[in-house]
Amino acid sequence: MNEIIKPLKILPEKIKLGGDYNITQMVLMLGLLAKTDICIRNYNRSNETSFTLSFLNSIGCISERSATEIVIKADSPIQIDECAELEYEGGAVPLAQIVGFLAGKNICCSLKYANSINSDLVDLLVNNFSKYGVDLFHKAEIRQIYFRSSSVSPIECTLSNALPYLKNSLLFYSLTCGQSISIKEIIATDSGFENLIKYFGGNLSSVDTKSETTIDPNDPRKKIRVVNFDYKRKIDLKQFSEIEGGEIIVPSDYHSLAAFILLAILKKKSLIVEDVYINDSMNRFIKFLKGFAADVELSNKKSIPPYTTNDLTVTGREAKGRKLSGRTATALMELIPYISIAAAVGNNNTVIRDIAEYGIWQNNPFNEISLMLKNVGIKSGALEDGLVIEGKSDYDDDKYGPFVNKEIALAFYILILSETVKTTFNGFEIIADNYPEIIEAVQTAYDKQLLSKLA
Repeated sequence: MNEIIKPLKILPEKIKLGGDYNITQMVLMLGLLAKTDICIRNYNRSNETSFTLSFLNSIGCISERSATEIVIKADSPIQIDECAELEYEGGAVPLAQIVGFLAGKNICCSLKYANSINSDLVDLLVNNFSKYGVDLFHKAEIRQIYFRSSSVSPIECTLSNALPYLKNSLLFYSLTCGQSISIKEIIATDSGFENLIKYFGGNLSSVDTKSETTIDPNDPRKKIRVVNFDYKRKIDLKQFSEIEGGEIIVPSDYHSLAAFILLAILKKKSLIVEDVYINDSMNRFIKFLKGFAADVELSNKKSIPPYTTNDLTVTGREAKGRKLSGRTATALMELIPYISIAAAVGNNNTVIRDIAEYGIWQNNPFNEISLMLKNVGIKSGALEDGLVIEGKSDYDDDKYGPFVNKEIALAFYILILSETVKTTFNGFEIIADNYPEIIEAVQTAYDKQLLSKLA
C-alpha cells in the first residue's frame, strides 16, 4: 500500500513506547503451561499478538483481551486431536516456541506456517530437535512441519547460535514435556526468556563463565586473564519445572526504541524516551553508539519487576564508517537495519560481516536492505554474511518499497520521517500492522507540529 509520508520536522520532546513484541509473545505462550492465570499488561498491540492468540484459541486456550490487558486462563481445556492440522500466521519468535510446545506434547499433528517465515529457519529448528531424538520433519515446499510421538528424555546440548530463539524453543520443549535440559552457550544470547521462566516460578538457573587472573607462564612478573571454559553461559532447567502464573507489566518495545534512536541520529537532535527497558542486546547497542553515531544517557531508574527501566536521552550525530565483524557484529545482529540506515546517510564506508544467521531468521534481509539503498542512489552490496555500504548524505528520496521484513520497513520509514519533503512509501501497512504505537506517536508529533505553525 502506497502512502505519502510527511517529514517530521520537529522531534517530540519525549516519547513513551508501547509494550515489547518478544516479551508479549513469550508470556502468551507461557500461559499455555501456567498453573494459575497469567495477566499481561501493556501488551504489544501489533497484529502478531492477535496471530498468537488465534493459535492459542485454536487449541482450546481461553483468553480475555481488553485495551489494557490480556488474561490467559489457567483452566483452559487444551486439546490437540491426534493428527490435527494446525496453522500459525505470525512471525519467527512465537513460531520457535510453538514448535517447542508441540514437540513437547509428544503427539502426532502438523503445523502450517506463514509465507513470511524463512524456510531455512524451520530447517534449523527441525534439524536441532532431531539431534535429540524428537521426531519431526519439514516439507518446505508446502510450509508444513510434522510432529510424531516419540520417547522424551533429558537434553544436554551446546549451542553456537548468535540469536536466542533456538535456545528458547528447546527450553519451551522441556517445560512442556517435563524433562530437564542443560544448555551451554558458546555465544551468550539474550536471557529474556530465562528471566521470564524464573519470574513465573520455573526452576531454572544460569551461570556466566568468567575469566580468571593468573601468572603468565612465559613471564612470572606478569599476570594474564584466562578463560577455563569453552562456553560463555550454562543454563539448567530442572525436571518437572512448573509455571505458576501471575501478573506482568510488559516493558518498552525493543525495536521501537531502536527506531527512535535512529531518528535522533538522522535528525542530529536530542530525544528523550521514557521508561525504557535495556536488555542485553540494547545495552551492547548503546555502548556501540558512542563510537558510531550518538551519545546516550540513562536516568530516572525505576523497578517494575522483573524489569528495571530508565529514561533514555539520545543525542544523534553523523555516523562514522565502521567495519563490524566477529563478536561485535553478532551481538548487534538484530539491529542491523537501523545501523545500516545510519551508516548509509553518513559520508564513509561501512562493512558488516559475520551475521549469516540473521539471514536465516529474516527473509533475505541483506538483499532487501541493499536493493532499497540502491533505489535511493546509495551504493550497497549484499554479502553472504552481511553488507557493504558506501554512505552519502545527498541520496534520492523519491520512493521506497515494497518491503518483506518488518524491521527493515521500519528503518526506512524512520529515514523518510527524517527527510525534508513528502515521500511515497510502499509498505505503510507493515508499519501500521506491526508498530501501531509508533504510528500514534508520530501522529501526535504531527499534530504538535501543525499547532506550532498556527501559533
